[in-house]
Amino acid sequence: MFPLKVLLIQPSHRDCIQTLFSIYNTEEGIGFKPPIGLLYIATAIKEMTVHDVKILDCQLEDIHHENILDFVKESYDVIGINAWTDFWYQTLEIARKLKAHYPTTHMVIGGPHVNIFPREVLGFDFIDSIVMGDGEIPMVNLLSRITDKEVRDKEIPGVYFCGHKNTDYVPYVHHDLDSLPIPDRTLLPIERYSSVLSSNKAVTSMITSRGCPFKCVYCKLDFQKPVFRSAENVSREFEIIRDLGIREVEVYDDTFNWNQQRTKDICREIINKNLKLKWAIRDRVSKANEDILVDLKKAGCYRIHYGIESGSNEVLKICKKIITTDQSRFAVKLAKKHGFIILAYFMYGLPGETLEEAYKTLDFSLELDPDYSEYSIAIPYPGTEMYNNALAEGIIPTDYWSEFVMNPKPSFTIPFVIENLISKEELIELRDISIKKFYFRPRYILREIAKVRSWKEFSQKFNMSIGLLNILRGRLVR
Repeated sequence: MFPLKVLLIQPSHRDCIQTLFSIYNTEEGIGFKPPIGLLYIATAIKEMTVHDVKILDCQLEDIHHENILDFVKESYDVIGINAWTDFWYQTLEIARKLKAHYPTTHMVIGGPHVNIFPREVLGFDFIDSIVMGDGEIPMVNLLSRITDKEVRDKEIPGVYFCGHKNTDYVPYVHHDLDSLPIPDRTLLPIERYSSVLSSNKAVTSMITSRGCPFKCVYCKLDFQKPVFRSAENVSREFEIIRDLGIREVEVYDDTFNWNQQRTKDICREIINKNLKLKWAIRDRVSKANEDILVDLKKAGCYRIHYGIESGSNEVLKICKKIITTDQSRFAVKLAKKHGFIILAYFMYGLPGETLEEAYKTLDFSLELDPDYSEYSIAIPYPGTEMYNNALAEGIIPTDYWSEFVMNPKPSFTIPFVIENLISKEELIELRDISIKKFYFRPRYILREIAKVRSWKEFSQKFNMSIGLLNILRGRLVR
């Protein structure tokens, strides 16, 4: 086996799909998080093979398809590019340009977009293979196949090649997460990753579990059942992060507290090691538990993100969220009691929602009064039940996602699902009213000013305010 030169690329947000989804704008100082998926894959290649691997994070330098050759100035044996539907235009054009310039390079595409459109992605003649599902072991095996003639024709679970004739495309699921190497964050400039919500200079991200057991109609993250890392393995990664000089971690599990005993074990490990890190989690209001919150607080967790979505129990039921407004009230009240910062997510334009119910969501967000609220317009993404139902019912007349995948355009604007209940204009107006009513309340402004402890915090909050004002001017955000 001879060593290969491997480059993994995270595309830029430039020219990404315009969704009206987020209140934040990456150009307004929100900061960037390291591409944790590519870090996992790169570390597996580094520690499990003889191959040389590098990561190019195009977000940091605003690298895009038009200037990619200014940064990829040498040939690589294998180039892997991460593909999200939002960034598909950049992914495709970067792959096209690099393959044209370095025709002998093996071009492989992975990521969530590929799980939904494997056949379409393989339809481009400059893409040699795709990786579906968890990418670490499939990528390691793909590199072995390229270098070892004896396994050249062997099938690789999760990997499919150009010319693949089988109609079955199965994502690879890695069930033993502890067996994977802990991501080597030194493969990226760790000091350059930060967050608008943090007072620390360097912030990193972490995944302690994969998969989601729920089937919300607007989401497509249900291709695998939850798989968890052990508390010992998680605390070891926290320890490594601490030793790198990073003082804050954002845990991106869909539901960190799904297994409450594991949560308690993680907290105990962190406390016993006296790691003294700040960290944030994403959780479900239905999992709120006072004993767990006490442990989390002692272990350094200080911020919780809750997907509340709606103030209408009927809409929540239609969306299969499997939570209630009373659970949201209880969870937020309990988290406030224990001093957590709370970020709550709300959506307008959900299936079955009337304008009256949408305004009920606005009132509910003001009642809950979290530290931060994100108001977004529900987007029917490909592969979701929301999109498939809208197609079947004729609400969406054409399969525009399939058309976009084969011929993506820069800054593509998504046609919204309109169920003759709320118009697009009403949704946008409601989002803007929500931002005004929540963020520009005198009480809220005074509360946030009182929290400021440094010039950095003031600058972050100021940049966030500018981003909000840009939305109110009617500008689409990424």
